[in-house]
Amino acid sequence: EILVDREGLASGVSFVDRQTMKVEEVRAKLVVVCGATIESARLLLNSKSEKFPNGLANNNDMVGRYLGGHSPTAFIGYLKDLLGTDTWQGDGVTDHAYIPRFVDRGRDFVGGYGYQMNYISRRFAHPARVVPGFGPAYKRRVRDLMPGIFHMGGYGKVEHRPENRVTVDPSRTDNYGIPIPVVHFQFGANDRALFQDIVASAHRIFDACNAEMRHFTTPNTGVFASHEVGTVRMGRNPKTSVLNEWNQSREVRNLFVVDGSCFTTFPE
Repeated sequence: EILVDREGLASGVSFVDRQTMKVEEVRAKLVVVCGATIESARLLLNSKSEKFPNGLANNNDMVGRYLGGHSPTAFIGYLKDLLGTDTWQGDGVTDHAYIPRFVDRGRDFVGGYGYQMNYISRRFAHPARVVPGFGPAYKRRVRDLMPGIFHMGGYGKVEHRPENRVTVDPSRTDNYGIPIPVVHFQFGANDRALFQDIVASAHRIFDACNAEMRHFTTPNTGVFASHEVGTVRMGRNPKTSVLNEWNQSREVRNLFVVDGSCFTTFPE
């Protein structure tokens, strides 16, 4: 946890030595937190004291709230014009292109999404999982498809809502006796509408590219990408934010949080 002095300023940290399992303390004039979205919120919520009974810098009950990130899905197809050709350039040919946000108005949702392309390894025979049959004809078909593989991942903007949050459970602890984080998250109607547009647009792109044998890894909303943000958010309004524009805690002026948890929204 983060320690505080009588004035409510951060005075250092306490931690468990993983070798000896003993609790130790380090004193500091300034504390900078960069534990990523889930763990930074967990650390602050577990840092309770007389001045901060609800967790450090959390007298406004904002720490842990507004969890957001990406709703992802991935698509694989095979470009007919490249089937059976020699396009091998080595395994370092991933991530050749990115399609940034191109959806804005005229849809039944707010926010947008982008597509990242060809970030899977070509050392794995991906069509082997979906091509039917076996034997020489099966192997030949897999080899012919591989040069034309076209992989595209869609990343949708998840709506940031206060009920999507991180809390801690004092009744459940990790191996060091520290309360674990609990993630409360549900996709909303806007998230689902945006996701369906990701899928529909991908189909149109694959049609334009003359791709065959398509398969999607996540056809429906339900997966949350490991790009979490928003639980220790910055802002101008002290009632709805934890940090100021300098990533500095308003309630504890010598505490800074500098990871993705400070973001109030997220790029596509």
